[in-house]
Amino acid sequence: MLLRHLTFASFLLAVATPVHALDALVEEASASAGIAPFSFLNEGDVLTLGSDGVVVLGSPASCVRERITGGKVTVGAEQSSVAGGAVARDLLPCGTTAVLSSAERQESGATAWRADPTGVLGTPLQIGSRAPFFLFSEEAGRVVIERTDIPARPIRLSRVKDRLDLAERDIELAPGAAYTVSVGDRCLNLEIDPNAGAEAGPAFLRAIPF
Repeated sequence: MLLRHLTFASFLLAVATPVHALDALVEEASASAGIAPFSFLNEGDVLTLGSDGVVVLGSPASCVRERITGGKVTVGAEQSSVAGGAVARDLLPCGTTAVLSSAERQESGATAWRADPTGVLGTPLQIGSRAPFFLFSEEAGRVVIERTDIPARPIRLSRVKDRLDLAERDIELAPGAAYTVSVGDRCLNLEIDPNAGAEAGPAFLRAIPF
């Protein structure tokens, strides 16, 4: 069942990059699909896959992953509509994942797939994974992850491109801990769910647009 949208007033306004669409994330795509992996899609976007193009989409709102082969794909808020192709869907456990409505994204000028229901500017973003997957609008370069609730050595990463998957780097954040993630002059405050499990889970449920 789709979790209802949460109010999220201007949470990342001070640090946000241009608004991303959040209805679906492209996890995989064949060369003939006409779209790059880890692209964001919005409700109503259309993909034309031809006869053999393949795309794997993840919807954080419904926790549904779709593997679609061929046809015309129209992205939905919870799942896609497929004409002339084949689709296989899996429903995945997603804990407390929550998303903003399109109107709320436009009003705030920022994006987040997981949000504190009391979220205000400066309130940490609540996430349900120990290994978040950051997606940047451009090459990030140097990324620093600092724990802010107790003294700890910062995690410093260099030569980061336009995405950073902590699971791929065997980096695990501590459940219940608070962090600040810094890229250049932008920063984002995070709090890890105390009940976050050790398993990384699919990328579309861990993705944080930065």
